[in-house]
Amino acid sequence: MPTITVEKERFFRELGKTFKDDKEFDSILFDYGLELDEDTKQTNPEEKPYKLKIEVPANRYDLLCHQGLVLALRTYIGTSTAPIYTLVTPPIDQQWKAHVRKETSEIRPFFASAILRGIQFDENECL
Repeated sequence: MPTITVEKERFFRELGKTFKDDKEFDSILFDYGLELDEDTKQTNPEEKPYKLKIEVPANRYDLLCHQGLVLALRTYIGTSTAPIYTLVTPPIDQQWKAHVRKETSEIRPFFASAILRGIQFDENECL
């Protein structure tokens, strides 16, 4: 399984929940289908900031970034509601077309895509 590394303090702060112990956090991860691979506070206490390495299923691309993992777990534990996305058809001059080759469509008969506008990325945040 792929592993994502997140800063422990920031991750817990953004989850909006305090865990009574590591066992409670491990249990929530397990119930959601994730596994804590490493907590650097335990394996390498002199290295700060502490990090969590969390294994995620290979088919859950939405969990492969800090923000996606926080959003999914906040929704799961009830500290926030699931986001509501709206579909907006842009004006004709701003529309894009995607072309799938015939040989690709024989192997992968379904295709989906989205263009997200108004999003800014940097190394630590997704705004």
